Amino acid sequence: MDKHALAAFLHSRREQIRPQDVGVPHGTRRRTPGLRREEVAQLAHISTDHYSRLEQARGRHPSRQVLHGIARALRLSDQERAHLFQLAGELEQDRDRLPSRVVAPATNALLDRLSDMPALVVDNTCQVLAWNPLAAALFGDFSALGSTDRNILRRIFLHPDGGARAGDSDGTGDHRRS
Repeated sequence: MDKHALAAFLHSRREQIRPQDVGVPHGTRRRTPGLRREEVAQLAHISTDHYSRLEQARGRHPSRQVLHGIARALRLSDQERAHLFQLAGELEQDRDRLPSRVVAPATNALLDRLSDMPALVVDNTCQVLAWNPLAAALFGDFSALGSTDRNILRRIFLHPDGGARAGDSDGTGDHRRS
């Protein structure tokens, strides 16, 4: 493990993430560009001390789980993720990869422009990540559903009406009350 190269890599990637990109309030008194160490640690679900030690080249060998958390928190691309694992002396294997739940801003912009057709963004587990208003009209309001109910396959196979629109209890598509 190259501690100094890993530390430099983590520091450079942390500075590139804007707080508002990950839902952290920007605040008025930020002395550092990008995220603070404690914010990355919180997003990665590890202790601030552990992350700080890694970024200061004082940490021990991070586990695969810690590396996955850091990669997710720093929103690393596939190449950056592979580089992170290489710097840590680990081989990233496909079975270790978690599905990405991040929708690129360009994809969200495309959804906004598709005003004449329903569109969904799903991950490799059929979890609905983003949708446009026509998709919500056709399939139901995904924002009103819990995260487990936003899975297309789950809705098709576990709902007795074959996955009719959310809030449509009789499967007719008619939301009016009699």
